[in-house]
Amino acid sequence: MSKANDTTLVLGTVSTLVFALGMCMCMIERWHAFTQGIIAGVIGIALLLGLASLIKGVK
Repeated sequence: MSKANDTTLVLGTVSTLVFALGMCMCMIERWHAFTQGIIAGVIGIALLLGLASLIKGVK
């Protein structure tokens, strides 16, 4: 595996986990973390958009 593939794999995994955690924080009322969940979700989306531009640049 090349360095670019390693970078995209790690960035994709991290951004997906951040996005999923943010959505869980919004949906589970017991956590009382709706605002923080939205912030985490937006960060995850931003990372995924950055990943998309990184993949386009690699190919």
